[in-house]
Amino acid sequence: MFVNTISNHQSSTITIKRSHGLGNLVLLLPVLEAMVKESITINIVTRQVWCDLFRPMFSQFNWHSDTAHLALDIDLDAITEDQYPSEHRSDEFARILGCNQPILSPTLHVPSHWLPKKYAHTAGAIVFAPEGGHRSRQWPAEKCDLLKRCYPNDRLVLVGTQTETEIACDDDLRTQLSLSELLAVLAHAKVVLSMDSGILHLAAAIGVPTVAIFGGINPVYRVRKNQKVVVVQSALDCCPCNKKETCDDRFDCISTPSVEQIVHCIEIAQTVRHRTIYRVRESVLTV
Repeated sequence: MFVNTISNHQSSTITIKRSHGLGNLVLLLPVLEAMVKESITINIVTRQVWCDLFRPMFSQFNWHSDTAHLALDIDLDAITEDQYPSEHRSDEFARILGCNQPILSPTLHVPSHWLPKKYAHTAGAIVFAPEGGHRSRQWPAEKCDLLKRCYPNDRLVLVGTQTETEIACDDDLRTQLSLSELLAVLAHAKVVLSMDSGILHLAAAIGVPTVAIFGGINPVYRVRKNQKVVVVQSALDCCPCNKKETCDDRFDCISTPSVEQIVHCIEIAQTVRHRTIYRVRESVLTV
């Protein structure tokens, strides 16, 4: 495990690995930008597909998909593997890296030509990413399937990497989009509905109105105050547990929000200009 930080790293060049979680990489980007302001040259080691996506937008970093010709200084995957959330992820990365510059919210500028003509019809749609890679980040399938009934006159577009569950929609683009196409579809959406996942962080960084259904993670540790995100989270006494679950894998927190509550949050997301957290207890929704 490599645990050096800027404070004890003598070189003006530093090589950092982060290949776990696209959302984590998005939240790392503003830290890397701050490090560049400290005259640090950044080598970032991550997945090839993420290198290809972000290199055009962040050419000030050197992007690599392997370390064959590099000396790795900091492995953020290894350092954070067993840590419980206790602060915003970007702040956590900054602390580990010893970066003392102010850390801003991630910002992504998506080129307009990234939206192919074949997906132009998705502009103005409600884009829904129903999965988050873990059961604690999966809204129940039966609720997902009811969402379209609430929007008979709006286009509902599905995005994501899993297609096992059939969900009523107008366009199911799960597994069909390249990452650049995904960003373009998100950027042209009326609103994005997501779990606590990488798509949440992409949408928030783009600046599109976003609704995020959270399970047990404190949303303050993932969403900045100035981001246009409406967070929906259970008001159960055990929530947020921040990965210290006591529910025997029931994850009651993620199943609490109703379809009607999500619809309400989708509507208000189009007017808010900052993070808004709603706590839900069965049919009751409170700020």
